[in-house]
Amino acid sequence: RDTAKPPDIARRLALMNLMVTLGPGMAPVIGGALSTSFGWRTIFLALGALGVINLLLLWRLLHRLRLRRAWIGGLLFAVHPLAVESVAWVAELKNLLSLPLVFLSFGAYLDYDERGRSFDLWRAALLFLAAMLCKSTVVMLPCVLGLFLWWKHGTGGWPRRWSLVPFFAVALGLGLVTVWFQHQRAIGAADVAVGGMATRLARAGLALLFY
Repeated sequence: RDTAKPPDIARRLALMNLMVTLGPGMAPVIGGALSTSFGWRTIFLALGALGVINLLLLWRLLHRLRLRRAWIGGLLFAVHPLAVESVAWVAELKNLLSLPLVFLSFGAYLDYDERGRSFDLWRAALLFLAAMLCKSTVVMLPCVLGLFLWWKHGTGGWPRRWSLVPFFAVALGLGLVTVWFQHQRAIGAADVAVGGMATRLARAGLALLFY
């Protein structure tokens, strides 16, 4: 809206919604049903419940990784500004939708690592695809899975590297689509002021101070 002329706003918003299909597809249906049946406040209660589900999924994931005091990691995640603001701001619904899919994808990959079943591998890949359709910033999950293989198996996990191919294919494909859209449609020829090195360092410091 800030960089487009009025005739182009609808077209660009439509293209953006085509890229991120799962969130805009589910939200009006579920939110409309909740608002009609129980009132608009229940939408925020549902978002809060989804945030709690994310907390429990993260705790379970950390517990499966046999990390000590996994509940502390889940609790810190729950009070993190990103998690809190995602519940308070409907515009950040994509965070709440993508995170459970990422956690479930990681869990399915753990099942594959333990059992070696191809069903678990493709289940993990499809969940990652759904997460990418919600928000493309989860693109780093394949790298996280690669670090997991190295952490658990060391060099002995190298033969399993081929199991990461579907994840990198999804990440590369949808990542390139996102980059193209940001440059050609969302930002285009707009002059975005980023400042010099000192300005960037100051903004990075402010971000750390905020968190």
